Amino acid sequence: MEAPSGLHTAALHETVERYRAGSIYKKERFEKDFEGAKDDQDAVTEILLSDLYGLEREGGDLEAFEEHLKKLSGPQSVCTEQWSKDSLAFKCVDCQLDPTCAICMNCFFNSNHEGHAWSLIRTGGGCCDCGDPSSWGREGFCYNHQGISESQDCLRSLEVLPEELRREALRLLPGSVAYATDLLVERKRSRASVSNSRLTRRQFDLRLCTLFGFLQRVCTTVEPLRQVVCEAVGEGVLKVLFETHGDLQRQPKEAAHGFLLALFISPRFKRRSGGWETLFLRNVCLDSSSSACMGFLCWLVVDVRRVMLRRSDKSSTVSSACPPLSPS
Repeated sequence: MEAPSGLHTAALHETVERYRAGSIYKKERFEKDFEGAKDDQDAVTEILLSDLYGLEREGGDLEAFEEHLKKLSGPQSVCTEQWSKDSLAFKCVDCQLDPTCAICMNCFFNSNHEGHAWSLIRTGGGCCDCGDPSSWGREGFCYNHQGISESQDCLRSLEVLPEELRREALRLLPGSVAYATDLLVERKRSRASVSNSRLTRRQFDLRLCTLFGFLQRVCTTVEPLRQVVCEAVGEGVLKVLFETHGDLQRQPKEAAHGFLLALFISPRFKRRSGGWETLFLRNVCLDSSSSACMGFLCWLVVDVRRVMLRRSDKSSTVSSACPPLSPS
């Protein structure tokens, strides 16, 4: 079965270039929404979701429509639960494929670990691994998350959604990623001369929080739409995220972390190395000011962690740069 028109992976890899060429939503479209809503985070989020789903901007029942989309796409194959520091989670020696893996309490109590060596822990952050076959044994999956298949973890999964929604998703979601990337680059450049910046620092931060929050909500609510966002976040976008995150204030930094964790739900996204594990080492682990906030991601992404630890010349760097963290 061929993928629907416009869903080929290669077509999304050049997201930023297409964004600037006008084949997906451009900067002016987003700035008009932010300015019209006076940078109100909730209002802009509602506008973006309404446009994505084809609903009225005012009065549309977003939650009801999202429930409808969940029924179309089927039950979540992977848990989307994210943890804050000191959240409770469970480890299971018999099910985990890596010492950093853990599952949330709901998934643990809805799965069978009879006779297993399990323990209750407090996490340093991260997300639940239930349903991810690259992190957790299938026999330990809960009843609600039975694992993601190759057909679900690719753009072909969009076939279950209405055509108009697919078309809008292929414009709005990559455009949102590209606009957030532009804001990160512009914000970093503006540090040298605030007087020449068209936006205040507060506006930068609010817009980044809004965009990352919007993308995270889409990724964790409608599984097929997550594939569009995953394909839009190529190596160039990751490079910008990793090289600018140290300049961000706490709120936009946490929003960026939540967005990245939502992408890491996809095993296929985690396997796409593209050299970004090196960027991660250089720009995150070696930045002591940010390691407490983002260092845990080194240990969360199992496949990338194994790549790093196999490189003996970098193993000592990882261990020394990242402080001891609870499993996540």
